[in-house]
Amino acid sequence: MTSDQGDGSEGRAVYAGTIGKLLPFALVIGCSSHASYPFEGVSAQAMAAGILARLEGNASLADRDDNDISPPPICLEAKDLRDGYEVTTPERFWIAFNWLYHSMTADALFERFREEVLTGANEAIETFAAQSAEYGKLVGRSAGGLPAKPRLLSFQELRAAAARVFGHGFDAFYAEKEREFAQSDNPLVATRQLTEWLVGIARLSGPRHRHRLLGIALSAQPSAPGGRKRPLPSSGDREGACRSWQRSRAKPHLEAAFFTESPT
Repeated sequence: MTSDQGDGSEGRAVYAGTIGKLLPFALVIGCSSHASYPFEGVSAQAMAAGILARLEGNASLADRDDNDISPPPICLEAKDLRDGYEVTTPERFWIAFNWLYHSMTADALFERFREEVLTGANEAIETFAAQSAEYGKLVGRSAGGLPAKPRLLSFQELRAAAARVFGHGFDAFYAEKEREFAQSDNPLVATRQLTEWLVGIARLSGPRHRHRLLGIALSAQPSAPGGRKRPLPSSGDREGACRSWQRSRAKPHLEAAFFTESPT
């Protein structure tokens, strides 16, 4: 890719080589909660926002060589991965960036990206926990436990985790899914679909609270006889419901997962 960063007065130019470009991404996995009990979950949006704040237009991340300065990283996509309305908070949030560079290597850029992702996620978790404590003071009770520290996985580590769970025949199945998703002419869509598929195979979940079980995956309450609204469940009922949900899912526990590297 080439561009004239001036006013065009120098006319056309012949370039020897091009500027480097990467499309790093993060699939952020939180822990869903009922909207009435936001601090009993861990907000994927908050973590993604923290990552976005660290990277979006950050001039200190602009690469440079002896003659040129690259534009800073900029976000191309930021979205939750649900199709419709739900009363629970989104469990997953996807963000993808455009990052141009002149002198850095791809490995060095990815390492810097990983640092910014983890720092942004940790800062967001700390802020969210502090707001939970403040809300607890207002209502006179604990609003939620302390979230676990986020963990970051590269795409290669995610693929390896999926392979361990899937077992024999994974490589052939992976190649088939990669060809299927590659039919899209949008590289970000293809990458997101492949990453989501691997997360499902690997059975990854988001960060859980350290000190008590979460009341996650609670749905809207149906009406009681006579049209009255049933009250939301008590803390004990919510924890019992969560235990039942955990047993039914039978998924291994992981603190968190972020996926930051492109598979290509």
